[in-house]
Amino acid sequence: MSDVEIDFDADELAMLRQLFRSEAQDALEAVTARLLASGSAKPSPETLTEMMRVTHTLKGAAGTVGLPAMADLSHRLESALAELGGEFSAWGVETADRLVEVIDGLREYLDHPTDPNADAVTAELRTQIDRIVRPIRRAESQPPVWGMGPGDFVADASATDASPLRGVPDSVEPPPKLGLDHACEPAEPAAEPAAEPGPPPEPKGWLHV
Repeated sequence: MSDVEIDFDADELAMLRQLFRSEAQDALEAVTARLLASGSAKPSPETLTEMMRVTHTLKGAAGTVGLPAMADLSHRLESALAELGGEFSAWGVETADRLVEVIDGLREYLDHPTDPNADAVTAELRTQIDRIVRPIRRAESQPPVWGMGPGDFVADASATDASPLRGVPDSVEPPPKLGLDHACEPAEPAAEPAAEPGPPPEPKGWLHV
């Protein structure tokens, strides 16, 4: 948004931007205080909602006074806080530190929004905000594994295989042979024992005629 598109004359615009910078500095300082008060723990849902309300207000006010870069950064920070407020989103020890770093950058930018290096500053702030939410978006892009709760995702896509259950192979190998291949084949008939020899035949002379 250029100054031409704003319905204020130069003096009014300068006064409004000065008022915006003052109020925005106070609002961002309050957000930093809430983050530091939570320490390394994830802020309560109420605290996150309040921080989102502040960034949402900054977004609208920045657009009103013709600071589109500040409006965009406020929008990105609001979205990041919304993602961090998700039920299963991770909140590491470094999360609060990175948020405070972004807010400090926003406060510095507010003091010098027209500096020659302002574009480089805003680009770096966008990168920092993206770095905060990148692990969440990466986790949400992974397919869930059966047997895990909603929101629990494998950290590495290579940990999943084509099988619907982790650890279950796609094909089952036949059991090893135990040498019983012919156990069910009919057995050959046993040979009958040879008859015991009887008494020798009598001589022909013994036969009665």
